[in-house]
Order: sequence, then structure tokens, then C-alpha cells
Amino acid sequence: MGITGFGAAAAAAVLVAPSAGADVAYDGVTLAGDSHYVNTAYTLTVNTAGVSNVLNVWIYDNNVGYIPPNNGNAPGIVPVNNVATFQWIPTTTGAHHITATVMQIGGPNAILGPIDVTVTTAPTGGTGSANSVPVIGQLLSSISAQLPAPL
Repeated sequence: MGITGFGAAAAAAVLVAPSAGADVAYDGVTLAGDSHYVNTAYTLTVNTAGVSNVLNVWIYDNNVGYIPPNNGNAPGIVPVNNVATFQWIPTTTGAHHITATVMQIGGPNAILGPIDVTVTTAPTGGTGSANSVPVIGQLLSSISAQLPAPL
């Protein structure tokens, strides 16, 4: 196979490579993704199916109430079909301990979670995703490094 044929095969391999990463989840609280970066939005869901008389759900990040963007001053989200969906945007790097408090009509409140994640600064430059392609990842990276810069 010539260089052109190999390049086409390599490009096809990159297109069909499965995405890596899993959500972080525990006790009804799920945070999308397995790498979390400061000032980046993530979907955080809370499943309230096991809790009765639900009024709304609040999120706590390091024991501080979290007010989702575009939610006005209201920290609570009313679940739809037993799921409350938040947009979580961490504003600091480091450890984040996330819990959900499910407010119940007549109390007591239920605490779900926790999930613990580490937030870092977003990487710069390339993603390095070619390295993750099984068998040919390192070869793709070395070929890419030898190509001339675009005009």
C-alpha cells in the first residue's frame, strides 16, 4: 500500500475509532465525561426515581449551593420524569465534591451522591487523540510530525 493509500486507511481508522471516556456516576448523580476542565460546561443529572414527594433538586459543589446558569436566582430544578438536569460549569481547578439534595414535600430531604472529580486547566494545542488509535496511533503521530506545515 502506498503512502496515499495508507493515509486514507489511517484517516478511516481515525473516523471509526470509538470515543474514550465514561461518565462519573454514583447513587443517582451522573456527571458527563471523565475529564473535567475549568470554565467548561458539563451535563449533570440527578435521578430521583427512588425518592417520593419530590419538590425540587439542589446541587452542592464542595458544600456550597450551586446556581445553574440561565436559572435566575433559583438554585433548585424541578425533575421531569424523575430526572433533574443541570448545566455545571466549574470555575476553579482542584477537587470538587458534588452532592444533590432532593427537597421533599413534608421532608425529610434526601441526599444523593456524592461524586468526586478533579477539575484541571484545559489542555492547549492538539488533543493527542491519534495516539489512542489501537495499533497505528504512534505511527500516525510520527507521520503527522514529519509532514510539512500547510501553506
